[in-house]
Amino acid sequence: MVRAGIIGIILLFGASPAMAAPEDPMPFGPGSLGFWINSYDGATDRYSEKVMSQGEGFEIYQVSSEYRSGEASDYYALFSGTYYASCDEDMPNAEDRAELKDLLPLAPEKTADIGAADDGTLISVLAPTEFFLMGRNWPAHSVKIQYRGEDPNEETVTVLDALPLTVRIDWDDDSRDTLLLVTKPTSIAPDLDKSLIGNCASLLNE
Repeated sequence: MVRAGIIGIILLFGASPAMAAPEDPMPFGPGSLGFWINSYDGATDRYSEKVMSQGEGFEIYQVSSEYRSGEASDYYALFSGTYYASCDEDMPNAEDRAELKDLLPLAPEKTADIGAADDGTLISVLAPTEFFLMGRNWPAHSVKIQYRGEDPNEETVTVLDALPLTVRIDWDDDSRDTLLLVTKPTSIAPDLDKSLIGNCASLLNE
């Protein structure tokens, strides 16, 4: 079923999968589409994300799903492949972004403490692992994300070493998001309207 779903996605969007030679990095950049499956309580949903812009240490994504609102919450910034910030939320400050950059290259026991001590996010790089994507196993690391505040929680993500790119999110024992397919970047970057992306626009003004 998964293979059939991937083939259907390729035919539907007419996009070329980002295949790479055994030792080459995966082609990835503005215009790349990532196709995901969310599994929870025995049910599944599918959604896609497009890389709209790429800067130093971050990418801005647009999410397409049945829950799309047409507002800034449909976009998010991903820093160092680990820290997610919706475009309707505050972006990390310069000090926090420096900590996120220092996570790379990923290695066990590296950490980044983002935001206020009582209401921030602690990111901890765990053990090296591998993730099968686009016909090969990619070196990766597990990364724990711990959210503090009134309703503390945590998740574990898998991040490729080479890009970096989040490829799996384990929310709990019964819920996870898994990346199935990535397409090549487009020759022309997507048209990104700054008026639609809320606080992410500040990243493009630097």
